[in-house]
Amino acid sequence: MNLPAKLFSDRRVILLVWIAIFLIKLSIGISHVLAAQRGRIAPLQFGLNAIEYRGSDPEAGKVFDDYSKSITRTIDAYQRYNQREHIVAAYGYFAAALTSLVSILLELRGLVRGYRRSQRG
Repeated sequence: MNLPAKLFSDRRVILLVWIAIFLIKLSIGISHVLAAQRGRIAPLQFGLNAIEYRGSDPEAGKVFDDYSKSITRTIDAYQRYNQREHIVAAYGYFAAALTSLVSILLELRGLVRGYRRSQRG
């Protein structure tokens, strides 16, 4: 029997691998939840305390104001979209962690049954 086959025939090693996979997926899912909960950047404030149009043309001032509001809406929409992406990714990683947990339980069941058989025989 070659070394890789012998190594993976041991159910305890397989169990440890599944535990490691579970912990990795769970931690990535948690990091996505934390990233989604992070506060969004405050909207840009164009006006008295920031960049301000200093000209005599009221039409140019209105265009500048519309442009600054458009930038603010775009940034806000991007941040909301990014937040949703993090939540969806977290659900995916939690589902993957759950499947790893099922595999852990199946391996544990196999170990317990194998241990009981060795005690009887």
